[in-house]
Amino acid sequence: PKKSRWMGFLARGVLWTTVVSLTIAVIFYSYELFNHGTDPHLVAWFSAGAFVLMGFPISMWAIVSHLANYNQPHVQVYIVRILWMVP
Repeated sequence: PKKSRWMGFLARGVLWTTVVSLTIAVIFYSYELFNHGTDPHLVAWFSAGAFVLMGFPISMWAIVSHLANYNQPHVQVYIVRILWMVP
């Protein structure tokens, strides 16, 4: 049990470090594109696409987690419905 708890903590740490790093990278890269004369609509498309690519796996992970631990169906059914809006 102690090793499992440690692995869960480590997995969450890696997940959030990755999400924060990717968010900072997208913002920085968009800023660099804008400063080098790229059309603003292309910068917006790049940013939107990058955040979609980050949001899809996070949403799918949350949906699978809720369905695997379906303890309160009267509440979780609404949560899963909301999470399905992302993909």
